[in-house]
Amino acid sequence: MFVFFLNILRQKSGRYVCVQLLQTLNILFENISHETSLYYLLSNNHVNSIIVHKFDFSDEEIMAYYISFLKTLSLKLNNHTVHFFYNEVRPQMGGYMRKQSWTEK
Repeated sequence: MFVFFLNILRQKSGRYVCVQLLQTLNILFENISHETSLYYLLSNNHVNSIIVHKFDFSDEEIMAYYISFLKTLSLKLNNHTVHFFYNEVRPQMGGYMRKQSWTEK
């Protein structure tokens, strides 16, 4: 599923599709109640690819949904899920290195 989302995002489908994908991801992660389901969704590293995707942060609506998505993900983090976001080759947190991009102009 996330592979399709990434392919759509990479096609430069426009702001409405981008907003809809971010809304869908946010709803999906908000409603996960079983930790095994969360493990499954995070285990293939596609979420990290979505986090580091170059969204158009000059669009305030996209930025708002992106921040909401990150907030939802952060609320799902615990001792067992944080390793899905940690890059062991280069010690850093995957998406969190991206935070400066919308503040730098």
